This record gives sequence, C-alpha cells and structure tokens, in this order.
Amino acid sequence: MKPTIKKFFNKVTTVGLAFQWFGINNPWSSSFTTFNGTVSKAQTVINLAAGASGLVAVGIIIAGGYTFITASGNPESIDKGSKMVMYAVAGLIVVFISRALIIFVLSDILGV
Repeated sequence: MKPTIKKFFNKVTTVGLAFQWFGINNPWSSSFTTFNGTVSKAQTVINLAAGASGLVAVGIIIAGGYTFITASGNPESIDKGSKMVMYAVAGLIVVFISRALIIFVLSDILGV
C-alpha cells in the first residue's frame, strides 16, 4: 500500500476511534439517514452558498462603483468599473436563477 493511502487510513481510523472513545456513535446525526433529512442539509448548504455569493457580488458592485467614480475621465477605468458592476449583477442573476431552479426541482418534481 502506498504511504499516502496508509496515512489517510491511519487518520480516518484515529478519528473513528476518537468518536467511539467519547461516545459519539453517529457524528452526522440521524438527519442523513433519511431522504428528507439529506435534502434539508443540502438546502442549508445551498442557502449558505447563495448568501455568500450575494455578499461577494455586493462587494464587487461597490468596488466597481468606486472604480467608476474615481476614474477621473480615464476611459479604461470607466470601462473597467462598468464591467465589474455588469458582471457582478450577471453573477447575481445566475445565482438566483439556479437557486430558483433547485427549489423548483425539490418542491415540484421531488415533492420535498
């Protein structure tokens, strides 16, 4: 067996023994054992990712606006600032459309 695989299995075994030692039987809790529980965890991750991407997009919009305002008539800076704002808004639209599509699939198609 390769040394990297041995190290990986040693670490996994150590973590498993630590869970057993402290009485943690199922570290993932019982919500992953059902389909609805897994979907609930996936929705939580999707909501967090959408919120984080929205926060990043707002930051890019602010930076693009600052670049646009402080361009002092320089056409390259004006173009750079307007493109930053345009691409950040396009990214927000993509995030919201993908989130709406996921919600549609989960609620209407899968019935969760």
